Amino acid sequence: MFSFFRRRVAETPVPLSDAQIASLQHEADKTYQRLRRFMSAEPSYDAVLSRLRSGFYRQLGSGAFGRVFRCGRLVCKLAHNDGGYPHYATLAMQEAGQNPYFPVVVRHERFPSSCRDSITFLEALTHVPAEMKDRRSRMREYLYNGAVPDTEDPHLIQMVSKVRALKEAYSLDLDCPARNFMYRPSTKTVVLTDPFVG
Repeated sequence: MFSFFRRRVAETPVPLSDAQIASLQHEADKTYQRLRRFMSAEPSYDAVLSRLRSGFYRQLGSGAFGRVFRCGRLVCKLAHNDGGYPHYATLAMQEAGQNPYFPVVVRHERFPSSCRDSITFLEALTHVPAEMKDRRSRMREYLYNGAVPDTEDPHLIQMVSKVRALKEAYSLDLDCPARNFMYRPSTKTVVLTDPFVG
């Protein structure tokens, strides 16, 4: 039995407030309009990537299915040929302000040129600190083994349940390495950023 998560419900992490989310949404809209202003055609993965690279945006990372850039208080994730992430981003948008284990996604759009390419603006998070790595490991175990987490934290139970439901509904493969978890210092929460392989 995992005792790490055994806590009273009152001690579970608190989601961001509506005002905090609205502020991030406003910043995402301004950034997206700034990116679009310099494009001659409809936005596409290649056009937005080119604009981000030529602007003052720092690339934070890249993987097989996309790239992540820092845009002020936000990060911009460009997903390329990724069939799983758009489903997760949509779920995270629905969960914003309700479940702290999901990232706060404030804007998500698929590009007209390809339903498997998308742009997503979400809160900037940090790397998981050493003292939270056990929590991250437990979350990974819960996601992979499919059992109901042995915890009284309703948000964690819901997150695991909803991710597993998406996996089944769209026949997605779980991919939850340590790098797919980040940390929100303001709520002291380990956040699952992307649970699926493209």
